[in-house]
Amino acid sequence: LTRYRYRVFRQSDGHVLGEGGFETAPATPEKTPSPFSIALMSCHQPFKENGSLSKQSHQMLRAVRQCLVAHNTKCVFMVGDQMYSDLPGPLSLLNPAYFPNVAPPGRRRLRDCSTAEVRRLYHRRYRHFWNLPEWKKIQSEFPCYPILDDHDIIDNWGSDPAHKTEEWQSLGEGAMAAYFDYQGSRLLPGDGNRPDDFSYGFTYGNTATFVLEIRSQRTAGPDGQLYSDAQEQRLRNFLYLHQYRKILFIVLSVPIIHLPRFLARIAARVTHAGEDFSDRWSSGAHLRDRDRFLKILHDHQVRHPWQQTILLSGDIHIGCIHQILWGGNWPVLYQMVSSGITHYPGFLIQLGSKILIRMNQRFATADRSISGKVALLKGNGRRSRNPYGGMNLGIIEVETPAPNANPGIRFFLYGHKHGEPYQAFSSSLLSNTYPTPR
Repeated sequence: LTRYRYRVFRQSDGHVLGEGGFETAPATPEKTPSPFSIALMSCHQPFKENGSLSKQSHQMLRAVRQCLVAHNTKCVFMVGDQMYSDLPGPLSLLNPAYFPNVAPPGRRRLRDCSTAEVRRLYHRRYRHFWNLPEWKKIQSEFPCYPILDDHDIIDNWGSDPAHKTEEWQSLGEGAMAAYFDYQGSRLLPGDGNRPDDFSYGFTYGNTATFVLEIRSQRTAGPDGQLYSDAQEQRLRNFLYLHQYRKILFIVLSVPIIHLPRFLARIAARVTHAGEDFSDRWSSGAHLRDRDRFLKILHDHQVRHPWQQTILLSGDIHIGCIHQILWGGNWPVLYQMVSSGITHYPGFLIQLGSKILIRMNQRFATADRSISGKVALLKGNGRRSRNPYGGMNLGIIEVETPAPNANPGIRFFLYGHKHGEPYQAFSSSLLSNTYPTPR
């Protein structure tokens, strides 16, 4: 818990290239500061259609930093779409009218480019999206833990069978190489080769976090998958290794509770290729991975009821907090979603997202071996907008009354009003009463 600051400068003339700060982690779980918080955000698309910066996005990022300071935030989870290759539409790399402005010589489409050319184009994209003073300030002052999602490549990457064809492979490889350059290399070994996937885990005090990346290994079709067997085994190993931590965070870029199964069945028959429904956990062959994942979590919570477990997600352009209630007297599983941090989707999309998320009331695995109820968490007084449709930041505050005591957690959703934080939701202090074994 020691604070440091640093500068990066060019040795030849002393020019300062950048500066920032960091704080070392607690030496042991018993040294966890109280209170502290983790933050959750996704979907950074701060531009208008013409490419100019949205005033609302600028103001939201200014409010975000105030929230992070006020809540003593130690970890910021950036859960996908930190950059968009395909938005705004008139300036999309997939727009045939725009692409000639940035195309390498002799290339008519992004899919015609080599891996190295795609990588350079996406570097350029990062420089545009990340060149906001407030965005850079957040990343230089707070530990940011990113994960890949579709718009970091293209919309719904991996949910179209065509993405596994040779025509699309250079695009995917180049985009993921650029993701590793700007994001994944902070957390994963840099031996010159891109890892097979971008999953990782870490601990902070009495908490443990596993980030399950579900884009790089995703495939569509009858035998499709969201994550590989190797990723599943790493998750299982992580759960076993950290079974005595007080709180477990699992980061999934796409929320597991979102599209009800009956709607997924209908959508599979009537929607066109490239739509968003096939990108969900409950769609098609992905249902098998959803059920495997839910069974792993259920088994873990039954065996380790003293550990509070919280799923963290983005992607769907609303903020919300769910309680997932297993059948039987088992601990509650929470799901928090925060999206978008600067991407304002418009009234109709907000309304549709809110309606869709409210339709989730029950869930069950395909074999009915596990089932339960889903409910939106109730808030305090006027601060009970759950779901919340504006630009939003999620905060989970952790209070540990004494070393080795069970911590309590509070959920918050923040928007902004003219650049000042607006608290849309706050929960009561939620505690787990199961004692941790000695």
